[in-house]
Amino acid sequence: MTSNFPLYPSPGVMINKSDQTYEPIKRADLDQDSGTITVRKAPSGSEEYSTDGHTPGRGADTIEFESNGSQYVIRPIRSEDGYWLSDLHTSIPIDALMDKVTGDNMNETLTAYMLDDSPYVVGLVYHTDNGDYSREDGMWVQLSPDDDLFSNDDVYSADIDPSKADEFINLYDDNYVSVDDLTDYESADSEPEEDSDSSEE
Repeated sequence: MTSNFPLYPSPGVMINKSDQTYEPIKRADLDQDSGTITVRKAPSGSEEYSTDGHTPGRGADTIEFESNGSQYVIRPIRSEDGYWLSDLHTSIPIDALMDKVTGDNMNETLTAYMLDDSPYVVGLVYHTDNGDYSREDGMWVQLSPDDDLFSNDDVYSADIDPSKADEFINLYDDNYVSVDDLTDYESADSEPEEDSDSSEE
């Protein structure tokens, strides 16, 4: 009979409290006979930690253990982990972070949308391989796969520089962002895109 026990059966974050390093994990299993904890790392690989035992952490669904003189905590993924885990270095939806940890969501893009007849940015969307999220009232709201909110002929778009994503999101949350101000945040690879039908005469 196997002695393996699913200690932490879902994606999470492992923190080494001794040196305050963070890393995403896919899961952690405990060998009850040897006391060894096997941590499945993200995106791949695993590492074993010898320990005398583990204890519940201070937060819900949190595990603490000691191995080779270092203290470790495994906790659930939080939106704020996007600041170090996301390519955009900003808070993003937990579902998107979970996908990123499991290897299903490796591509991220932040896109601003404009209208031909408006001087302001009218929409902001976080795009992933597994779904899109619109920024509304300071929160990310998942769009349905068939949502055509920003697919009209008079809508055009520009990608935001990943290194400026968090700054732009904060600006968008607090103000009406003009199309002129947007130029300071555009990705170097981004070219404003208009619907092909709208460019035809």
